[in-house]
Amino acid sequence: PDNFTANFNLGDLLLTQGNAAGAVPYFEAACKAEPRSALAVSELGVALASASRMAEAKLQFKHALELDPKFTDARYDLGTAEAATGNWEPAVTNLSAVLSERPNDAKAQEHLGEALFAWGDDLASAGDHAGAIARYREAIKYRADDAVLRNNLGIELARLGRFTEAQAELENAVRIDPHLQSAQAALAAVRTHLNSH
Repeated sequence: PDNFTANFNLGDLLLTQGNAAGAVPYFEAACKAEPRSALAVSELGVALASASRMAEAKLQFKHALELDPKFTDARYDLGTAEAATGNWEPAVTNLSAVLSERPNDAKAQEHLGEALFAWGDDLASAGDHAGAIARYREAIKYRADDAVLRNNLGIELARLGRFTEAQAELENAVRIDPHLQSAQAALAAVRTHLNSH
């Protein structure tokens, strides 16, 4: 029962089969057998996250990083877990750190873009238009062809009276997705404003 490899492999097998809840006790046993194994701790976190036990998962990812600060997979998992719970700032910090170590990591780029986009939406809803614009501009680095993102950025720019910039972003949105009604409507309003001033 205290064999590290057997417990770890069984946990891994169950996790691969989609039985995250079943995997948790085996990863816990593996962690008990080898408490210094950052990999086992991180995999326990993955199992907990897959079983929707996100708060516990985040603790395991942080613990894995204490054991091995260079363990990029654990940092990626922590960033993803923070994003899943709407903690945008730590999510973005961790995912950015992953990309500084692995610049071509497509999944990290995708998740960072999503986190920045969602953070921008939250700031826009809270009335922080300048903050939303900053996050959207960062998100565009990873989601250049996202019409909804360009649309949201254009609308926020218009709200701050930056109509020329707004027009450019809304034109981008319509070019990417000609059927995006909100972008067409916003673009028409911005053009009307610019023509009347």
